[in-house]
Amino acid sequence: MQAAIRWSPHSTAYHQRFLVLNLVDHNIRLYDVEESRGKVLKYKEIACHTNLPPCRAYDWSPAEEALVAFGLSSGEATLLRIDNVSHGTISFPVKSQRACNSVAFSKLGLLATGLEKVRNDFCLNIWDVNQRLSTWDRRKNIGWGGGIKYVEPVRRLASSESIGSIKFFPDQPNVLVTGVASGAAGKYVRVYDLRGEILGYSHQTSSGIGH
Repeated sequence: MQAAIRWSPHSTAYHQRFLVLNLVDHNIRLYDVEESRGKVLKYKEIACHTNLPPCRAYDWSPAEEALVAFGLSSGEATLLRIDNVSHGTISFPVKSQRACNSVAFSKLGLLATGLEKVRNDFCLNIWDVNQRLSTWDRRKNIGWGGGIKYVEPVRRLASSESIGSIKFFPDQPNVLVTGVASGAAGKYVRVYDLRGEILGYSHQTSSGIGH
């Protein structure tokens, strides 16, 4: 795959936008749709960010249209303001480096990151984006990975299990479904309710869990 396209979760019948992530040239571009009629789609570029580090996943915030999250090959997740108001970033680093396979926003401002398996460490981290945004100095742009300090996530789940995919339920923003690979135990689809004491429900599957 050379490129990935994502329509804005904020699009309406009268205002539509989409992102194109170029995985070869390491850039991401934001487009406004000017006209959509039959097979004709006219659009214009309104923002572009270049020199992105190698990423494996991305998601567009349903809570704030300017925010996009990337899951990097180094394991960290990074927030980028795509609207060209600021080119600054916020990073969510990991203690043990390994690939970040999936990232997902909830409507309440949570960000979930799914990581490759590493022994004796959690592979599903839940971050409070609103908390980090409140301390973000948009006048400073330290670039990708610059000045990173480890900050604890609000929840840490799935110890020593590879998380291949994540998605929050649109109508239940505290509930998410994950694709889990747990070594000899097999592959699972697991649902987590972040509000309750019982954190997970698993269903074993014979097929692979994609990224």
